[in-house]
Amino acid sequence: MSEETSTSNALSYTLGPDGTKKPIPGAFSVFLTGTTLDILGIKQLSAAKTSTVGFVSKQKVQKDVQFRGAISDLYSIRGDIANLDYDPVAFRSNPQDTFGDGNNFETMGGLPQDAGCQASPLPPRNNFSQYEVRTLGAGDCQAVLASPGFATFLAAVEPRMEAALLENEVVDVMADELEGLGEEGGEGGGRRDRAISEVQSCSELQYSKGRVISAVQWLPGRKGMVAVACIEAAGFSERVERMGQAQAPDARADKDCWLFATAAADGRVLFWDMRMTRLRFKARNQEKDEPEWRPLFTLPLTSPISGELACAKLSFSFHPDGTPLPVFYVGSADGELLQADWSKEAVGVTSSPFIPLCLGGQSGEEGEQTAKAVRAHSAAVTVLQRSAFRSDLILTMGAWTFAIWMDGSLRAPLCQSPAAPAMYSAGCWSPARPGVLFAGREDGVLEVWDLLERSHEPVLTAQPSVAGIASLAFSPVSPAQAETGGRPVQQLLAIGDAVGVLHLMELPRNLRRRHAQEGKALNALVERELERLDMLSQMAPLRRQMAKGAIDASEEAYLKLEAEFRSQLGLDLSAAPGVAARG
Repeated sequence: MSEETSTSNALSYTLGPDGTKKPIPGAFSVFLTGTTLDILGIKQLSAAKTSTVGFVSKQKVQKDVQFRGAISDLYSIRGDIANLDYDPVAFRSNPQDTFGDGNNFETMGGLPQDAGCQASPLPPRNNFSQYEVRTLGAGDCQAVLASPGFATFLAAVEPRMEAALLENEVVDVMADELEGLGEEGGEGGGRRDRAISEVQSCSELQYSKGRVISAVQWLPGRKGMVAVACIEAAGFSERVERMGQAQAPDARADKDCWLFATAAADGRVLFWDMRMTRLRFKARNQEKDEPEWRPLFTLPLTSPISGELACAKLSFSFHPDGTPLPVFYVGSADGELLQADWSKEAVGVTSSPFIPLCLGGQSGEEGEQTAKAVRAHSAAVTVLQRSAFRSDLILTMGAWTFAIWMDGSLRAPLCQSPAAPAMYSAGCWSPARPGVLFAGREDGVLEVWDLLERSHEPVLTAQPSVAGIASLAFSPVSPAQAETGGRPVQQLLAIGDAVGVLHLMELPRNLRRRHAQEGKALNALVERELERLDMLSQMAPLRRQMAKGAIDASEEAYLKLEAEFRSQLGLDLSAAPGVAARG
């Protein structure tokens, strides 16, 4: 833009201190876009091959700056335009970029791109086509088999063929040698491989909402079917009213099992015959009164020290062939773990931590002393379960701790957990890994403990529910997978909470895959703990003697200090009780 009205092609300029060309005073070098040229009405300047001049009124130029604001090409010189004392304003094209400020642009057009084409004009076709299997005739086959070259070939490849066949028999060439590195190292993998994720949660508005899911069981033979038991949250008075009724059945569901046992809150163990239920249908068909279903026999357990026992959990032991043993375990509402025997042979109890129990018959009369108990927890036992890999390992949970006991040895637990932030309300062993157990707390947190990795803290925690966890149940694992350490594709954990919601959680790969030699490592851990308990038992008399000696020494020091004190006060030493006792 300039005040100059000359039509000469050459633009006037001045030289700066650095020798560059600059517009003369009153002229400005500005780049104008095509949009600005259209608005001002000087579109012909962009298509001109030589320098031309266009005139625009000052009002039109200021209007463009006013309405377009900062996006206007003339916004940078709006003050100079306002100070102009002439009208119209002259615009002159500068295609040679006389002032060298880089405002010129050159249109390059479209850039060339690589392209491909079929060079051969013929359509694509197969070079070779075989329409019939090539075979040799009988004579040709005999000639090949009888040729010396064929015999030489067989003699050369026979050793290599035998070696390859032997390798296929002893080595699994399709196995992934790096498959177990993720589980052994315990690191790596995404969040899905290391975290417990929720697959589904469900609740029934009429039967489960607002109730406690006290028991969860997967239906055998029905994939994806889960049965739950919902109960009302009872207060103390309601629990007292139901005293004597069966509270917890033994979780054994064999196909050919028709006898099951329950533990009642009044200290009785009830044995029921499920075949008696057939009488109900028979009586209904004959229009008779429904017969009363009573337990087959009853075993009342009583404690001479603490009175009646409130049984909470029940666990039986079995032979490898499935025959039940006479010894069974009961967890009480007082936190005691009881070992009872319904045979006539009494179990001797000599250690002071044990409480002698009496086993009575159905008549209620007390029998021989056939049971013993130990204080396992400070509150009611909520979990009593045997390990699926070692039936002699018993898991108990109660209050803020859980403990693992050895069958037949209740002198002390093999291991015991530290106190948790909230009370344990549910728990179970892992059906896939021998050294892993799951514990549910009343604050809705699920803990995963790996005894072979850490014994002081859980290896993994999750919170599937904001309410307390009431029951746990794993999806069925086939016996072959349990014995051989099989690796199921998916393993689900059903969790029932205290508000009637069932949560289905998917376990990560490191919790459903059994590590190599994990069973042997668990056996070694049990042996070490048993040796530790034996050593503590052997050192117990020495510790009691040392404690007694320390008490005697403390008493002797006290009497000596008392005698010195009386002597300093001038009191009669013969009146001192310690002196009289020694005199």
